[in-house]
Amino acid sequence: KMAAKYRKMLKFGLEADAIRHSMEKDQVDEKIMRVVLGDGAGSSSSTAVESKAPKKQNKGSNDLTKEEQALVTQYKRLLKLQIPKDQVESRMRHEGAGEKVINCVLGIRPGRKGADDQLGNLSKGSSKLVSLHWTPLSGDQLDNSVFKAAKGLRSEDADPSKLVELFQKKKPKASMPKHGGSEDSSSLSSKARLLDLNRSNNVAISLKAYKDFSYAELADIIKYLDPS
Repeated sequence: KMAAKYRKMLKFGLEADAIRHSMEKDQVDEKIMRVVLGDGAGSSSSTAVESKAPKKQNKGSNDLTKEEQALVTQYKRLLKLQIPKDQVESRMRHEGAGEKVINCVLGIRPGRKGADDQLGNLSKGSSKLVSLHWTPLSGDQLDNSVFKAAKGLRSEDADPSKLVELFQKKKPKASMPKHGGSEDSSSLSSKARLLDLNRSNNVAISLKAYKDFSYAELADIIKYLDPS
């Protein structure tokens, strides 16, 4: 009778794990469990939990191929060079990196708000590198540009120290004062200027308008202004 009860549960579409848990709760004999669920029913529920554990591990970086792991290492070097995450992400998408690679490099982000806050903090902080700006191109714009041939090329591994040397901020060299320094600067500031900067710009605009006139038009204008 007990076996018939649990067989009805199987017919109703209940999962075997749920039925096994119910039978263990009701302290059903192991022989009846084997009759209802088969030979594998004698295993405890802990084995079911262990069988599910590897599935969670496969969701990590273990399921990446060797090429994807090499890409992850390459892009993580850029993050170590303090290049902003949005620029690294733009480059990864531009070079056709998969979502697995992007998530492994930047982390799985449920929303953009947290990432934007991190980018804002990075931009506010001090960096030894020169800030670069570029406009990302969409796929159609890239196909119609001169960079179409370079789309499939993979960037070579670069030495991080050389990249830092190329793109680091250069300190301005202190200029040495010439011939007394302060006296020369004061003499330059004391020089009289013929025209103010705004007035000189207005004069240049007016002269540009006169250059556009032909000689005949200038003659007509002079006759109009001075009929004598």
